[in-house]
Amino acid sequence: HIDAQLQWLSATANDPDLHSRISLANISKAFLKLDAGGNVIAVSGINTASWPSQEIDFGKTMIGLSQYHGTMAWTWWLGWFAYTAVKEGDLELSTKLLAWLANAQADPKLRGKGFGKYISEVYDTNGKIITGAYVSETPFL
Repeated sequence: HIDAQLQWLSATANDPDLHSRISLANISKAFLKLDAGGNVIAVSGINTASWPSQEIDFGKTMIGLSQYHGTMAWTWWLGWFAYTAVKEGDLELSTKLLAWLANAQADPKLRGKGFGKYISEVYDTNGKIITGAYVSETPFL
């Protein structure tokens, strides 16, 4: 999980030896997909194709949330990721993460539905707010 990696960077900030074992670059490589220009085009909560199906409740699968705690992206750790990038001195990465989030919120398909004015709870890997049988909590406070 990406949040465990970010927690490691926070918890080891005062121990250079431990801190160096997980880098922001490696976290980015494992959890982000970039286009040719280096812009974030996909964000994943886990660094594998999907959460193991045998561990997913049938009800979650039926309403389109099989990857709720898997590949879906959560705003709270996206913000934490951007903040960590700033703390680690990577303002470019932080800006790209926040741009990905802003693009997700500004999805033209959601105009008139009230999503554009708030931060939503969870997104699919490609930055789309979840709006199927389950609707992403918006505003997510």
